[in-house]
Amino acid sequence: MPGSALFQILFDGLLLGAIYAAIGVTLTLIFGVMRIVTFCHGEFLMVAPYLVYVSVTYLGLEAARLLAVETARLVGTDSVPVHQAAMLKVYASELMERLAEAALDLLGPGASLRPGSDATLIAGRFEYAVRDALLYTIGGGTNEIQRTLIATRGLNLPR
Repeated sequence: MPGSALFQILFDGLLLGAIYAAIGVTLTLIFGVMRIVTFCHGEFLMVAPYLVYVSVTYLGLEAARLLAVETARLVGTDSVPVHQAAMLKVYASELMERLAEAALDLLGPGASLRPGSDATLIAGRFEYAVRDALLYTIGGGTNEIQRTLIATRGLNLPR
């Protein structure tokens, strides 16, 4: 098992354990105060995942912005940002795809309907955004080609 897979499994286990701990703490707190067992505390459990989602999204956008600023700085100094532009393209296109998929997950099936459908959300813009995001991973050179460019030009690895 590669190290990154092991790290992901450990991280997922810790995250699941933290969710179970939050459920246990809220059940204990409610029982301690009210002396009844109730499962009407779902809103407490949704605050933490929402905050994590927002902070991860913000950090992802901030990383993409910093890559764009560095690429623009190099262009301004008459340098050719070969691997920097490739890094920006790979990261930003995959971030756009993740955000579009997250929007579909959060909004439900109505977000995947095309414009003009009866139950579509926001005139079908999310459906277009998902299709558009998938095109960015291919357009301008597939991300696999861009990764090869980063490896050979940016990291000086052999082909």
